[in-house]
Amino acid sequence: MIDWSLNLRYLLWKKDIPQDNWVKKIVECLNSDNYQRAEKILRELKPSVQELENIKKNIPLTEDEYMGLMNIDLIELAKVEQDLDVWQENFLFLLEKISSGEKGKFTAYINADISNFSKWKKKTQKPARNKQTIVKKYFNLSSDINLEQDLLFLSLDPISIEEKRQWICNSVNNLNSNTIQELFPAFKRLLKDP
Repeated sequence: MIDWSLNLRYLLWKKDIPQDNWVKKIVECLNSDNYQRAEKILRELKPSVQELENIKKNIPLTEDEYMGLMNIDLIELAKVEQDLDVWQENFLFLLEKISSGEKGKFTAYINADISNFSKWKKKTQKPARNKQTIVKKYFNLSSDINLEQDLLFLSLDPISIEEKRQWICNSVNNLNSNTIQELFPAFKRLLKDP
């Protein structure tokens, strides 16, 4: 089965639309202010025919991209055609999280020359595949993440433990009083000391 939501995120990424603007871009495509619907479309909700036409027109998508969106696994096609190196794209995605003052710290941590940083960003040099474990450690990623297969650069979810913790805190802080009251027993059971 085709994951057209993943295809849509892939096409947004290919068009160099920054990941933190994806929801906004879909809202603009839909000519609405429904951010919740736009996020659902980016996650799993199949858009209506009119919404698809608006997405095609406003991203914009070529006819081939539009047909591929619904009918082909664009990620697998890109891998087969060697247009996509998941490890490299995940690595570049993670590099974006590093402030300019941390470049030296990061390259020292993974035992690489600091001059590699700009080469990686320009894609003139690929990151060494044997650095995956140490890269995951530096970014505090779960050990079960596979940087050669998991599409972190297309994910809408938080990646690192800190990002996940922050997402949970923000989500709880945004709950109304009644919801907190209803969920408190479940939170208490879930979060009690082991």
